[in-house]
Amino acid sequence: MDKEITTSIKDKKKGVDSGGELELTIGYTIRRSSGKTNEIDHLHKECYAKKTTLRTQDEVKRYKYYVKTSSDGSIFDPWGMYSEGTESKYNNEQGRSKWVFGEVNESCFNFYIKFLESRNNSWLMNAKREVR
Repeated sequence: MDKEITTSIKDKKKGVDSGGELELTIGYTIRRSSGKTNEIDHLHKECYAKKTTLRTQDEVKRYKYYVKTSSDGSIFDPWGMYSEGTESKYNNEQGRSKWVFGEVNESCFNFYIKFLESRNNSWLMNAKREVR
Protein backbone atom coordinates (compact mmCIF):
# COMPACT_ATOMS: atom_id res chain seq x y z
CA MET A 1 0.00 0.00 0.00
CA ASP A 2 2.42 2.68 -1.23
CA LYS A 3 1.31 6.26 -0.97
CA GLU A 4 2.80 9.19 -2.81
CA ILE A 5 2.68 12.96 -2.48
CA THR A 6 0.22 14.77 -4.71
CA THR A 7 -0.18 18.49 -5.24
CA SER A 8 -3.11 20.58 -6.33
CA ILE A 9 -3.24 23.96 -7.94
CA LYS A 10 -6.54 25.71 -7.41
CA ASP A 11 -7.61 28.13 -10.13
CA LYS A 12 -6.68 31.72 -9.48
CA LYS A 13 -9.39 33.00 -7.23
CA LYS A 14 -9.94 36.64 -6.47
CA GLY A 15 -10.33 37.25 -2.79
CA VAL A 16 -9.10 39.70 -0.22
CA ASP A 17 -7.00 38.73 2.76
CA SER A 18 -5.49 40.93 5.46
CA GLY A 19 -2.13 40.45 3.74
CA GLY A 20 -3.31 41.24 0.22
CA GLU A 21 -5.24 39.74 -2.67
CA LEU A 22 -5.45 35.94 -2.83
CA GLU A 23 -3.84 34.80 -6.04
CA LEU A 24 -3.29 31.03 -5.85
CA THR A 25 -3.79 28.13 -3.45
CA ILE A 26 -1.89 24.86 -3.79
CA GLY A 27 -3.11 21.77 -1.88
CA TYR A 28 -0.93 18.78 -0.95
CA THR A 29 -1.91 15.20 -0.19
CA ILE A 30 -0.78 11.62 -0.65
CA ARG A 31 -2.14 9.12 -3.07
CA ARG A 32 -1.96 5.36 -3.33
CA SER A 33 -0.95 4.92 -6.97
CA SER A 34 2.53 5.56 -8.23
CA GLY A 35 3.44 8.21 -10.76
CA LYS A 36 4.55 11.77 -10.86
CA THR A 37 3.21 14.53 -8.65
CA ASN A 38 -0.42 15.40 -9.45
CA GLU A 39 -2.87 17.96 -8.15
CA ILE A 40 -5.82 17.94 -5.74
CA ASP A 41 -8.33 20.60 -4.74
CA HIS A 42 -7.28 22.36 -1.52
CA LEU A 43 -10.87 21.90 -0.25
CA HIS A 44 -10.75 18.10 -0.64
CA LYS A 45 -10.91 16.08 2.60
CA GLU A 46 -7.57 14.40 1.81
CA CYS A 47 -5.69 17.68 1.49
CA TYR A 48 -3.13 17.68 4.33
CA ALA A 49 -1.19 20.88 3.64
CA LYS A 50 -1.65 23.98 1.55
CA LYS A 51 0.26 27.03 0.43
CA THR A 52 -1.41 30.29 -0.54
CA THR A 53 0.12 33.08 -2.58
CA LEU A 54 -0.95 36.64 -1.81
CA ARG A 55 -0.18 39.76 -3.79
CA THR A 56 0.06 42.95 -1.77
CA GLN A 57 -0.78 46.46 -2.93
CA ASP A 58 2.92 46.96 -3.79
CA GLU A 59 2.77 43.94 -6.15
CA VAL A 60 4.98 41.94 -3.79
CA LYS A 61 4.19 38.23 -3.46
CA ARG A 62 3.72 36.86 0.05
CA TYR A 63 3.17 33.22 1.01
CA LYS A 64 1.18 31.61 3.81
CA TYR A 65 1.64 27.97 4.81
CA TYR A 66 -0.90 25.67 6.45
CA VAL A 67 -0.89 22.07 7.68
CA LYS A 68 -3.78 19.99 8.97
CA THR A 69 -3.75 20.08 12.78
CA SER A 70 -6.05 19.07 15.61
CA SER A 71 -7.59 21.49 18.09
CA ASP A 72 -4.64 20.90 20.44
CA GLY A 73 -2.11 21.75 17.70
CA SER A 74 -0.85 18.24 16.87
CA ILE A 75 -0.04 17.68 13.20
CA PHE A 76 -2.06 15.15 11.21
CA ASP A 77 -0.29 11.88 10.42
CA PRO A 78 -2.07 10.00 7.60
CA TRP A 79 -0.39 6.77 8.74
CA GLY A 80 -0.65 7.41 12.47
CA MET A 81 -2.38 5.11 14.92
CA TYR A 82 -4.79 7.75 16.19
CA SER A 83 -5.28 9.86 13.08
CA GLU A 84 -5.47 7.43 10.16
CA GLY A 85 -8.84 7.68 8.46
CA THR A 86 -10.05 10.56 10.65
CA GLU A 87 -9.31 13.47 8.29
CA SER A 88 -13.00 14.33 7.98
CA LYS A 89 -14.03 13.37 11.53
CA TYR A 90 -16.29 15.82 13.35
CA ASN A 91 -15.52 16.68 16.98
CA ASN A 92 -18.89 16.80 18.77
CA GLU A 93 -17.50 18.31 21.97
CA GLN A 94 -16.25 21.44 20.23
CA GLY A 95 -18.89 21.63 17.51
CA ARG A 96 -16.43 21.70 14.61
CA SER A 97 -14.16 19.51 12.52
CA LYS A 98 -11.48 17.60 14.45
CA TRP A 99 -8.78 18.50 11.91
CA VAL A 100 -8.40 22.07 10.68
CA PHE A 101 -5.66 23.95 8.84
CA GLY A 102 -3.34 25.84 11.13
CA GLU A 103 -0.89 28.43 9.87
CA VAL A 104 2.77 27.42 10.24
CA ASN A 105 6.13 28.81 9.19
CA GLU A 106 7.85 27.81 5.95
CA SER A 107 10.33 25.38 7.53
CA CYS A 108 7.55 23.48 9.34
CA PHE A 109 5.64 23.27 6.07
CA ASN A 110 8.70 21.97 4.19
CA PHE A 111 9.41 19.35 6.87
CA TYR A 112 5.80 18.16 6.70
CA ILE A 113 5.88 17.92 2.89
CA LYS A 114 9.09 15.85 3.12
CA PHE A 115 7.32 13.60 5.63
CA LEU A 116 4.38 13.12 3.25
CA GLU A 117 6.79 12.30 0.40
CA SER A 118 9.05 9.92 2.29
CA ARG A 119 6.87 8.63 5.16
CA ASN A 120 9.97 9.10 7.34
CA ASN A 121 8.84 10.04 10.88
CA SER A 122 11.98 12.13 11.44
CA TRP A 123 10.53 14.80 9.14
CA LEU A 124 7.26 14.76 11.08
CA MET A 125 9.14 15.19 14.37
CA ASN A 126 11.02 18.17 12.92
CA ALA A 127 7.73 19.71 11.78
CA LYS A 128 6.25 19.21 15.26
CA ARG A 129 9.25 20.98 16.82
CA GLU A 130 8.67 23.97 14.55
CA VAL A 131 5.04 24.25 15.68
CA ARG A 132 5.96 24.56 19.36
